[in-house]
Amino acid sequence: MVSACSLALFPLCQSVGYLGNMIIGQDSPLRKIPSALHRRQVLFLEGIRFTVEMAELAYRRLQGTLLLQTNQPALNDDNPPLVSAMLDAWAIVDSLHRLRDLVAGAPGFKGKNKSPKFRLFMESTINVPALRNTVQHLGSEIHGVIADQNWTVFGTLSWGVVHPERNEVTACTFMPGAPQPGSSHPIINPLNRTLWHLRVDSITIERSGVSVCLSDAMRRLAALTVSMEENLSKAYLEQIPAQYQGQTHAADVVVCVVISVNQEQIVPEDTPDPEPELQGRDETETEKD
Repeated sequence: MVSACSLALFPLCQSVGYLGNMIIGQDSPLRKIPSALHRRQVLFLEGIRFTVEMAELAYRRLQGTLLLQTNQPALNDDNPPLVSAMLDAWAIVDSLHRLRDLVAGAPGFKGKNKSPKFRLFMESTINVPALRNTVQHLGSEIHGVIADQNWTVFGTLSWGVVHPERNEVTACTFMPGAPQPGSSHPIINPLNRTLWHLRVDSITIERSGVSVCLSDAMRRLAALTVSMEENLSKAYLEQIPAQYQGQTHAADVVVCVVISVNQEQIVPEDTPDPEPELQGRDETETEKD
């Protein structure tokens, strides 16, 4: 029986991370978690890994969508690119919000408040909780914003596409929904940024006066992840008992089972589901205004 141990993690180091290759590689200590580690730390580390990977997947997909939309703005009714862009942008916001909580609350990350990588990540995402909260109660919020001509249901999305051969940046803003007379939404000014990263950068989502630059936040996330990985590798080597070195948890197991069903249960994809009898509601009851 392996007795679980807890790691006292060292202060996060200062390695530089960036969005080049995948942030978390196959040999990352976030994937190869020692089986001797206390389950509480295991769950935090697994939560951190999945959250980083979900944010990165959404961000890379968002970059591709915005680049395509800028160069070829024709809409595809079967796969509306701007709907995909908003889906991924808000997915990143959710992931950043979750990661802030996980990293701040992870046991053993001693000295994180002194780490530049931790502090820069937290600073670049400081508006994330407020931004996320603006879409959590849409049904009740809409009643109070009717007079605000600049208000949109899911905010606005801005970005810049870099053209290095011309030393130019194409600045774009997407305003979902019906534009209101007299409404205004700012366009990114390329001169306000010191650096522009190829090919799509400064992806920013704004709603109700609260904005987050997703591009800046993702670069800070990448740097923080590299720092955590180096910290974990050192802690695994120095604090896991020798007899348990190299023993890691299995990761991302998929189980598939083939089960026979009746032929009549298999129907075309667009077949409507049978409607069950509704319970607990008078059919004569009317909706409230």
